[in-house]
Amino acid sequence: MKSRNRIEKAGALCIRDNKLLVVRKKGLEGYITLGGKIELGETPIICLQREVKEEIGCEIKNPKYFATFSGITINDSKTLRLRCYTAEFEGDPILNPHDSVDRYYWISYEDFKKSKIPLAPLLKKMVIPSLIERGLLK
Repeated sequence: MKSRNRIEKAGALCIRDNKLLVVRKKGLEGYITLGGKIELGETPIICLQREVKEEIGCEIKNPKYFATFSGITINDSKTLRLRCYTAEFEGDPILNPHDSVDRYYWISYEDFKKSKIPLAPLLKKMVIPSLIERGLLK
């Protein structure tokens, strides 16, 4: 049984030219990973395929499990479990005016170190440091 106070999400970690693609949703202050809530009956991979297509109009390929991170959501303080997958995608991101994502940014290691853009706590404190530690973002 799922808890109403826990959110299960899948996140796509798309890295190109040593930069991670992050997105911002309308109404949120910090940037987050691509992806979203895993719906009933969905696998994390199917969720990522659906969400990435909806958010930036791209197909993902070669998703590989990276890690699961736990924390608190930035807008309503619910428990969040984020299953992250490294993935590539075909094409260039194009924002969907009918989706909640209103911006995207390719964040580099230098941008992260200089706190150039606001990031959601889980991305800032766990996901990006883990990518750096594993040599995927440098």
